[in-house]
Amino acid sequence: MRVKKEKKQGARMPRAAGSAVTLYGDVKGRRVPSRVLEEQIQHAVQEGARKIHLIADGQHGIGGRIWPRQETVKITVEGPVGQRLGSMGMPGTEILIKGSASDDVAWLNCGAKITVLGDVTNGAFNAAAQGILYVQGGGGARCDTMTKHNPRFDPPQSWYFRDVGDSFAEFKAGGIAVVCGVEPRDPENILGYRPCVGMVGGTIYFRGPIKGYSERDVKLLDLTPQDWEWLKTNMKPFLNAIDRMSHYKELIRSSEDWKKLMAYTPQEKRTRKWFKVSTQEFRKNIWEKEVGQGGIFAEYLNHDLTLLPYITTGKERRNKPLWSNEKYAPPCAYACPTQIPSHKRASLIRQGRLNDALELVLKYSPLPATVCGEICPNLCMQSCTRAHLDKPLEIDMMGTLALDLPAPKKEAATGHTIAVVGGGPAGMSTAWQLALRGHTVEIYESSGSLGGKLELCIPKERLPARSWKGRFRGSLNWE
Repeated sequence: MRVKKEKKQGARMPRAAGSAVTLYGDVKGRRVPSRVLEEQIQHAVQEGARKIHLIADGQHGIGGRIWPRQETVKITVEGPVGQRLGSMGMPGTEILIKGSASDDVAWLNCGAKITVLGDVTNGAFNAAAQGILYVQGGGGARCDTMTKHNPRFDPPQSWYFRDVGDSFAEFKAGGIAVVCGVEPRDPENILGYRPCVGMVGGTIYFRGPIKGYSERDVKLLDLTPQDWEWLKTNMKPFLNAIDRMSHYKELIRSSEDWKKLMAYTPQEKRTRKWFKVSTQEFRKNIWEKEVGQGGIFAEYLNHDLTLLPYITTGKERRNKPLWSNEKYAPPCAYACPTQIPSHKRASLIRQGRLNDALELVLKYSPLPATVCGEICPNLCMQSCTRAHLDKPLEIDMMGTLALDLPAPKKEAATGHTIAVVGGGPAGMSTAWQLALRGHTVEIYESSGSLGGKLELCIPKERLPARSWKGRFRGSLNWE
C-alpha cells in the first residue's frame, strides 16, 4: 500500500510549463518523502524547467545531483529545509534558500552555487571540491572539513557573514573560506574552539578576534596586496547575494582588520621542532604528563613498561591495511568478466601515463587485443557512466593498442609447479595469472594447438591470429 501511495503523490507532480515550475513538499496535509521529491525535481528539469520554486517540508538532499546542462537551473527553496541541501551539487545549479538550513549544506559540492539567507548548522560545505556557499548568518560545528581543490578548476569558496562553530576547517585540504565576523554570536571568538586541526591546504580569511588555532598545522599571517585585492573583488558578489551590501564599506575599511590562516607545507613541517619527538620523549613529556605515569591502564599492568624491540614488516607482517575504496568496483570494471579496472586506465591517461595505462590490462588478461580489441561485446562501454553526458570512453581501442607491449614482470619465483589442463582462453588466462604470481606453469592441451574457441570457432577475418598467438606464445617463457 505504501508504494502505491508514493506513486500517487508522484503522479500529482506538475509538468514544467515553459521554463518555470512550482513543487510542494506537502500535498494536502501529507509530507512528500525526500526520495519522491527528488524524483519530481529531476523530472521537472528533464522536462525543461530551469526555474524551480520549492515549498519544502523538511526534505533532505534538495537540489543535489542535477547533471550539467547548457542552461543554468535555479532552485528557490522556502519552508523548513532538511539535511544535505545541495549535496553533490553540480556546475550549472544555483540554489537560494529563503531562511536557515539544517546539517551538511553543500556536502560534497561539485560546483553548485548555494546561497542561504539565514544560518547553516553543522557540517556545512563538508568535503566540497568546487562551487560556492554564501551564508547570510553563521555556521555550526565542523564546517569546511575535508574540503579540497582540484587545480584544474577554481578553488571552492565558502563565505560566512557572522561566524562559525567549533572544529572549523578540520582536515581542510584546499579551498578558500571567508568569515566576516559581523555581529558574531561570540564577539571574542569568531572561529570557535579548535579550528584548523589537521588542516593541510587552503586559506581562511577572517575578520575579528579568535581564541587560538591549531598552531601545529597552520600559521597566522597578514594579508598580502594580492589577498586584499581578491577579498575586495569577491566581497561584492557575496554581499549582493545575501542582501547585505550596506556593510561593504565596513568590511573593506582596512586590510589590517583581516588576518589569514594557511597550512604549513610539508617542507615547513619537517623543520618544526615538535615533529622531531621520539616515542620515549612523547610518552614521558606529553602523554604521561596528561594521563599519569604508565598511562591510563597503569594500575592494571603487572610487568615492566617496555617498548617492542622491532616491528615486523614485509612478508612477515601480521596486519595489512585494506583500502575500503577498492571494496566496490565502478560500473565499467564491475561489468567486465575479467574485472579490468578501466577507471584506473582512464586516470593514468589523464596523468599523461599512456604506456602505463596500456600495460595495466596485461596484469588481468594475456589477450587484450583478442577480447577487448576484436570480439568482446564491450560490456564495460555499455556500463560506462560517461554515456549519460556524451558517449562512453573508447575502451576497446585500449585493448588493440596493447597488442605489442612486453609482458609484465613476474613476482619472485615460488618454487611451485602447476599443471593447467586445457589450452583454451580460460586455460591460457589461468596459466597467465599463475605465472605472474611466480609459479612455474605447464599447459596440457589434447589438440596440440593452443587457442580453443579462439582457434577453432571464430572466423579468421573476425579474429586475426596475430592478435592472440603472438601475444601468448611469445610470452610463455618470459623472464
